[in-house]
Amino acid sequence: MSNTCKTSLDPSRQLSTGQRSGCVILGMACFLFATRVNCAEPPQAVPTDPIAGIVDAFKFHPIVALGEGNHGNLQGHAFRLSLLRDPRFQQTVNDIVVEFGNSRYQEMVDRFVTGSDIPYKDLRRIWIDTTQV
Repeated sequence: MSNTCKTSLDPSRQLSTGQRSGCVILGMACFLFATRVNCAEPPQAVPTDPIAGIVDAFKFHPIVALGEGNHGNLQGHAFRLSLLRDPRFQQTVNDIVVEFGNSRYQEMVDRFVTGSDIPYKDLRRIWIDTTQV
């Protein structure tokens, strides 16, 4: 079996590997374009309950992340509280990770995460002293 292919216009002309790759890519692009052109219009976006949307996301994704938005965003804070209090969320989610803290305590966090015994009075400084001066 030959490692070359012939063109249909000139059977004696052989295509290089790069040209064959280009033909494959061009063929795939044409196929995708043709399929897209023949498809029905995508469904219109429909407003949905945000809590239900987040809970439903866990049906298809093992991790769902929420952005904080601007610091001090009271509307976002109120939403996250209502999300946490919602029974659908509580029945679906078993782990919540929150980014916070002061980099000054990173070494202590690393030791705690790797199993070191850190006294609670020291550990709590991580979430109490969250600003640097």
